[in-house]
Amino acid sequence: MSERLLESADRVLSESGIHRISVRRIALDADMSTMNVYSRFGSLSGLLDQLVSEGFEQLEATLGEFATSDDPVADLVRFGKTYRSWVLEQPAKYRLMMTTGAAEYEAGPQALEARRHLIDMIAARVAAARAARREDDVAKLTVDEAAHVVLSMLHGMLMLELDGVVLELDVPDVWAERFAAVIRFGLSQSASDAA
Repeated sequence: MSERLLESADRVLSESGIHRISVRRIALDADMSTMNVYSRFGSLSGLLDQLVSEGFEQLEATLGEFATSDDPVADLVRFGKTYRSWVLEQPAKYRLMMTTGAAEYEAGPQALEARRHLIDMIAARVAAARAARREDDVAKLTVDEAAHVVLSMLHGMLMLELDGVVLELDVPDVWAERFAAVIRFGLSQSASDAA
C-alpha cells in the first residue's frame, strides 16, 4: 500500500503541481482513505519526504550511468546535460526535491541527506575537473564550495528554463554550450577575479 500511495503522490504532483498536492487528492487517486497516508507516513510531509528521497535516488542512478572519460571538464558538462534531461522529464518532482515551497512540507533528515549526497556527487566531478586544470587557472574555492556553485548554476539554469524565462535553451546543444562556458569560466577564475 505504501508503494501505491507513493505512485499516487507522484502522479498527483505531476498533474497538479507542488502547491495543489494534498493528502485528500493522493488518497482519492490511490482509491484509499486519508487514514492510510497518516498511518503509513505520519503526514503529508512524511509521504513527500519519501517521494523526495526516491527522486534523489532516481536522479543519482541516472547520473551514475555514464563512465568518465579522459576529459573531466567534458564529463562535468555531460553530467550537467544528464541532470537537465532528468529534470525536464520530471519537473514537478524536481521542484519538490529542491524546495520547501509545498504546503505542509518541510524537508526531513532523509531528504536533506539525499541533497547532501547530490552535492557530494557534484563535488567529485568538480574535483576531477579542477585537477585537470593548471594550478594557476583554478579558482580558490574548496571543492565543496565549487560543488555548491555548480549545483547553483544547474539549478538556476533549469528553473529559468522550467519557468519559461529562457526559451532558446531547448535548441540542440545550446544548453550544453552555455553550461560548458559557465563551467570553464568558473574553473578559470581566481576568487579575486570572481568578486
